[in-house]
Amino acid sequence: MTHYETLKSESMGSYGVVTSRKAARLGIRGFELDRWTKVGKLIKTARGVYRFADYPMDSESAAMTAILAEVGEGAYLCGETALGFMELCPVRSYVATVATPNRFRRHVSEGIQVYKGAAGYEPSYYNGVPCQRAADAIRAAVIDGDKREEAIFAARKAGLISDAEQAQLNKEFGNG
Repeated sequence: MTHYETLKSESMGSYGVVTSRKAARLGIRGFELDRWTKVGKLIKTARGVYRFADYPMDSESAAMTAILAEVGEGAYLCGETALGFMELCPVRSYVATVATPNRFRRHVSEGIQVYKGAAGYEPSYYNGVPCQRAADAIRAAVIDGDKREEAIFAARKAGLISDAEQAQLNKEFGNG
């Protein structure tokens, strides 16, 4: 199997998105990534983040995976972005809020807000993308009371929170 085939097979679980760090772990050097970018096999989406040109980039999951790859390993969607991605309530779409327990680049693409996540926090996965757990995202989101109430109801209906978590959230925010 060639380096290109190896990298492509490794990226299929992440919507065709791959980082230069992951490539290096596979023994693929930077000049190969540059060469594949020049011939159009890879598209550079951010510093150290690439996606395969022939992989469809038409889903929100693929876009979110690229954003998380830019922030780095251990990153997950949080707050409003997690709620919007899980389709629990409408949110502002021009800002992606991401948390990571690890160090991250100071300069990320415009429209990404990075927060320090708690060490050891285990995110849940929604459509293969790591997200803050629904109850934690509801607590962290900066949204008005009606949207929060809608998110709590939708999360329970979708099975993302338990009855006990719903009751606790309603108690915390004075709903119903």
